[in-house]
Amino acid sequence: MCGDIQKYNRTVQEGDDRKKYLELITGIHYLAVSIERKLKRILLWSKLERKKYEVKLTQINLSDYLHEMLPEILGISIQKDVKVRFDINNSIYLDFDRHSLKTILRILVENGVEYSEPGSEIFIRGQKVRSGIIISVTDFGPGIPAGIQDKIFDFNNISSGEVKSDNLGLGLIIAHHLAELNNCYISFESSQSKGTTFYIQIRD
Repeated sequence: MCGDIQKYNRTVQEGDDRKKYLELITGIHYLAVSIERKLKRILLWSKLERKKYEVKLTQINLSDYLHEMLPEILGISIQKDVKVRFDINNSIYLDFDRHSLKTILRILVENGVEYSEPGSEIFIRGQKVRSGIIISVTDFGPGIPAGIQDKIFDFNNISSGEVKSDNLGLGLIIAHHLAELNNCYISFESSQSKGTTFYIQIRD
């Protein structure tokens, strides 16, 4: 009886140690990915500021392009058990720099995932409108605080510390800048406790 109890205690201890080890490894991995992402964004921002970023417009089928990005999008969302759903018209074609579009969408999806609860959803939609094409990314998180909504695309507010959140920082400024280089612009709607939708509005 005593031996059984000791064996059980050792098993529990080993299980706890393994759990702590996995948590530690997961934390280190998350930190490494976060640092890598920040460094890449800093380097990209530097290139944009020095006007060294080259835009190469090419015709893109939006539905096909998003499905090409699907493994990367799933890699972002699966870590937090957030489902990403597409609602894209197969006939939508746009002239856009492929790397710019990938960067913009990745930033918007990363932001959506970061502020979404596990088990929730993010919607990526694409539709033709009279003025051109609109791509939207919708999450159902807490929304962007009203006090910083007019500052999230302004680098001066990031550098001064007015906008302190990493995901509402340089990433959105880069996305906004890349959109302008591709002759389009980004806007958003956000409601407290209801979520946020970012719109990429592409003119014909």
